[in-house]
Amino acid sequence: AHRMAREKRDLLLVTSAQENRRCVEVTQELYNKGLVAWIDNWVSPDEMGNYPVTLLHVGDRLVQSGDGFYCVRQNVYLQTYMDETMKQ
Repeated sequence: AHRMAREKRDLLLVTSAQENRRCVEVTQELYNKGLVAWIDNWVSPDEMGNYPVTLLHVGDRLVQSGDGFYCVRQNVYLQTYMDETMKQ
């Protein structure tokens, strides 16, 4: 807000309500049982009808968004997401 107040032009500050999202951590057990790849819910098929696949790693998270899930890499998740299971 302070930065916006210093601007010499009209700006609009938009905020959104907090989102409660659920996620699944890719554990070694899930990986061993075959959860090794994912198709993110926001991708579209190519001209042949094939979808790009995200190869998963242990520690990645599958985050719920609408009716589907998308992959967030472990390092990105730890830097940008907060949940009640993470230590402060």
